[in-house]
Amino acid sequence: MVACEYCNVTSAIQRRTRIFERVIPPQLSSEQRQMQLRYAVQKHTSAFKWIIMVVILIPLVITVVVIVGVVKAVKDATNQASRLKKEIPALAAKAMKQPGDAAPTWQGTDNLLVGDVDGDGSPEIIGRGRQVNKGDIVRVIALDLATGKQKWQSEPIGTYSETHTGQLAIAGDLIMFASAKAEVSALAVKDGAKKWQTKLDERVEAFCAADDGTIIAVGADDQLRTLARVDGSAVGAPKAAPGKGKPGWDKPEPCKLLPNDDETPFERLQEMRGRHGNGRNKTLGIDVDVTMEMPGGKLLSGSKAEGTHVTLLVATDEKGAEKWRATGAADPLASTGAPRHVALGDKEACMIYYSTEYRIACFALADGKRLWDEAAPSFAHGLEPVGRSLVMSTSTDLQVRDIETGKMRWTLD
Repeated sequence: MVACEYCNVTSAIQRRTRIFERVIPPQLSSEQRQMQLRYAVQKHTSAFKWIIMVVILIPLVITVVVIVGVVKAVKDATNQASRLKKEIPALAAKAMKQPGDAAPTWQGTDNLLVGDVDGDGSPEIIGRGRQVNKGDIVRVIALDLATGKQKWQSEPIGTYSETHTGQLAIAGDLIMFASAKAEVSALAVKDGAKKWQTKLDERVEAFCAADDGTIIAVGADDQLRTLARVDGSAVGAPKAAPGKGKPGWDKPEPCKLLPNDDETPFERLQEMRGRHGNGRNKTLGIDVDVTMEMPGGKLLSGSKAEGTHVTLLVATDEKGAEKWRATGAADPLASTGAPRHVALGDKEACMIYYSTEYRIACFALADGKRLWDEAAPSFAHGLEPVGRSLVMSTSTDLQVRDIETGKMRWTLD
């Protein structure tokens, strides 16, 4: 019989069954207890060392990283401050720059003027530039033919509303501008500086060149007012223009008109045609719009007389015999009516015509071979060969192409 020490239950146990009992560890000697204590202390001390190391090292590492980052940030800030110190003037100027400070854009007149601005024998383009965001002012500008870069710009000649009806012409080394208020100004071709200004008693409709070098202002009253080139003073009393009082197309030119930016040479010829008429050339089968002089003969522009009015250019020799003809579109029936513009260069004849869209094409003067054909703006005004370039003025921009290939060189919007 075995009694349970925990619950005092007495049980019968077979002798062959092992008796379950709690094993009581033997009592340790004092020496063994000291050894056990030393082991526990050593174990605790080792763990404590690691804890202390971790607690100290982690903040130390973080501190070092922070210090390194701060040093780097300070160094970067110092470098940036040094860089900004150099760049601030340019950045400030850029930040303060207003839209109106941009270079003038092309005003979009019907024509352009050509002059040797820098005296190197190569022509430059002269015309009106407009700055809408700076009070909508207009200046006279000169542009490099090769690159389109501005050579110079004049002082404002007025706002757009004040100047768009004014006359701008070139007379040798002077650029003449007449405002709607009958104020006449002379600017130097070389730099656009104002030379003089005078006030007339009548609006100016055109400028002419006199044989003695003076400049003639053709007034709206058909009176010719001669101006001295040096100061614009009146040279003699106004005199009536030839043909005064004859209305319509029969009115002759009052004098040799100076090139202006309001009317192209082709438009001038169209006006002359309107006065005197070219009519129908039955031999060549063309309704002639304009006859233009060319080396060794003439160039007729117009359309086919009978049937579909195909757009035509016909070159003739000095006796009027046909040398060659070219249609506007490569497919003759794809374009009708007289060309919108025609320009004669040294070796090429170029025209703007209408097919399913406006197009510009150039032909060799020697044989009429089509050199190139490209799309053109809908509102093309002037078409002018200048050197080996073809300059087109539209209502929105200025386009300069290679006259031999049609490749666009540059544009001024």
